[in-house]
Amino acid sequence: ALAMVSGAAEEFFFRCAAQDAVGWIGAALLFALGHLAGRGLYLWCVQAAICGLVFGGLVQAGLGVLSAALAHSLFNYLWLQRSTAR
Repeated sequence: ALAMVSGAAEEFFFRCAAQDAVGWIGAALLFALGHLAGRGLYLWCVQAAICGLVFGGLVQAGLGVLSAALAHSLFNYLWLQRSTAR
């Protein structure tokens, strides 16, 4: 449930609001900055930038915000599964 809700909420914000306001690349950069965790986790920020470009690209390609929300939720779910399996 956490993976679904967070993925959908972030995508509706970053694609429906931010991407409309600052464009695809700008929204991806804001998405990356939003995931800047500090304490040496800068690779997390880079990974978030790449994901932001991919998710934003889905919307740019005309596949809609639901495709980005589904992709983001699936990514979150798989990441959480990987993290808890350790």
